[in-house]
Amino acid sequence: MPNKNHGQLLIELIIAFAVLSLILVAIVGGFISTREGRFSSSQAILAEGLLQEQIEALRSIKERGWNEVSINDIYHAEIDQNWQWVLKPGELDKGGFKTKITIDDSCRSDLTTIVDCPSGTKDPLTKKVSALVSWGSSSNDTVEKVIYLTRYLKNDRWIQTTQAEFDLGTKTNVETASSSGGEVVLSKILAAPQTSGNQFTNTSLGNIGNFGRSNYWPSIRFTAQSTKNLRQVSFYQASRTGTGTFRVEVRANGPNNTPGSVLTYANYSISGNARWIELNLTTQINITQGQIYHITIRRTSGTGTLNIRYTNPLNHLIPYDNAPDAYSNLLFTLDSGASWLTLNYQPVYFLRFTDSTYEGNPLHLFSTSYVYGTNFVGEQFLVTGEDKKILSASFYASQRSTSEPQNNLFVTLYDVTNRSVLESGILATPSQVTINYSWFTYTFTTQPTLRAGNNYILYLSSPSTTSARAYTQTVQSTQNSQNYIGRTFDGANSIYAASSNGGTVWNTVNYSDIPFRYTTQSLGNYATSGTFESQSLSSTASLGFNYTSWLGQTPAGTAIRFQTAANKDNLTWNFVGPDGTTGTFYNQASAIHFKSAEGQFFRFKAFLSSDGTATPILEEAGVNWSP
Repeated sequence: MPNKNHGQLLIELIIAFAVLSLILVAIVGGFISTREGRFSSSQAILAEGLLQEQIEALRSIKERGWNEVSINDIYHAEIDQNWQWVLKPGELDKGGFKTKITIDDSCRSDLTTIVDCPSGTKDPLTKKVSALVSWGSSSNDTVEKVIYLTRYLKNDRWIQTTQAEFDLGTKTNVETASSSGGEVVLSKILAAPQTSGNQFTNTSLGNIGNFGRSNYWPSIRFTAQSTKNLRQVSFYQASRTGTGTFRVEVRANGPNNTPGSVLTYANYSISGNARWIELNLTTQINITQGQIYHITIRRTSGTGTLNIRYTNPLNHLIPYDNAPDAYSNLLFTLDSGASWLTLNYQPVYFLRFTDSTYEGNPLHLFSTSYVYGTNFVGEQFLVTGEDKKILSASFYASQRSTSEPQNNLFVTLYDVTNRSVLESGILATPSQVTINYSWFTYTFTTQPTLRAGNNYILYLSSPSTTSARAYTQTVQSTQNSQNYIGRTFDGANSIYAASSNGGTVWNTVNYSDIPFRYTTQSLGNYATSGTFESQSLSSTASLGFNYTSWLGQTPAGTAIRFQTAANKDNLTWNFVGPDGTTGTFYNQASAIHFKSAEGQFFRFKAFLSSDGTATPILEEAGVNWSP
């Protein structure tokens, strides 16, 4: 029994030792595996830290300037002796870790989508960066991260918005203005110069009459200015004596432009004093524009006499619009029309038509105004139609006595609407003016613009000149009645103006005018197209241009389009649109992002277009850029 037990015990011990050995092997293997896993995990953590450090260092370097990260290559980041991060070429092998940063191009298929190069278009404002840290030989011993660096940092904006800034650009069929602080608009096309103003002159009055004899007749000759139905004729009765009846006849033109056959008439029983005599015709007749007619006055009964008004000189003009009338004159017969004398006086007459319109010469009065000291004399006029530039102004002037005035005769253009003097200059010197009336002309140096709808005064002045040696202006007037006022020069749009206190207060008379004229050029329609090329944005280093934008107005029938250009020499300007070619344009007014734009110099070019009736208005334009 004892021996049997001892053998069994030995076997049990051997089995126990075998089992224990297996357990110890498993325990030791697990311990070793745990230590190796812990080592690998700590390496990865260190590598992640190194990777993030390299990325942050790269971002810090980019903030100093885009040029420091703009060249494609392999780098690593280090701290230099100045304690700042710098990029060093090649990878870094240190402490068992290999570190590298790969900088490469970035491409886009459109403004928002990044694609792998060479697909799409290279974006010079974006770089693809791959940062990698590795250790050991296993493919798992690597951490990597891809990021994209952009130039949108420390952005600034270059803006052109004032008239002074726009004036430095290159303009073709456009001009700058300052209606709202500064803008670019299409130019207006200048028309041929035109002369306006009251060129009709009166320097004296006269009366013809005492034709109490039945064979003494005056006749007013005129050219019809319109084709209309004539209802009434008028003349100015300067004086009369006694009683009697006169027949006022409208006659056709006869041989040698003398009165011909009677077309219609009215009877007038003389009465009253100086006044306009308005006579309804017994039969209304049609008169034809451009045809010559006569108003003949002859006594048919009684012994009274009649004097009618005329003026000097003979103008051969219609006062209202300066239309020529080469045949206007006053004729007289001493033998009941068998023969006629041409007197070369300016006839005074008035015609009324059945449509209540009028024509003729209603200017039956003459007076003189004096220019001296604080006494200013001129004409106020309303600009109608369209804006125009004034080129020159002329006045019909003389001097009061044979002694010369003490000062020059000055002309001034005054903007009544905006209460401002536009230009003033010397019309004539004392030695140029005599006691005889003559025309004197002043040429404007700045050619001010007369705005449609505004009132202006062209006036004469001569400070320090005395009344006794004043300059003189002839003033012609009519009856203060709307019918007559309407046929003076430009009707109520142009009226006599005078100031006795140096222009502080102006008095106007709507039934009087002075002789004056001015030459203008209408600005006409707007150009149908024009371009504005900005001055250069300049830099000593290359810049990244992010987007351009503009503000403006585009009324119906107008448009603004843009192209941009950048270069490094400030000489080669290739303006392109969104696809990088010269045939496309940026059309929207919002921020316009670039696919590719960099350089030291930048310009924009605006293309303005119109149907001619209005202009687009460029108020502001510029570019957002990054260093």
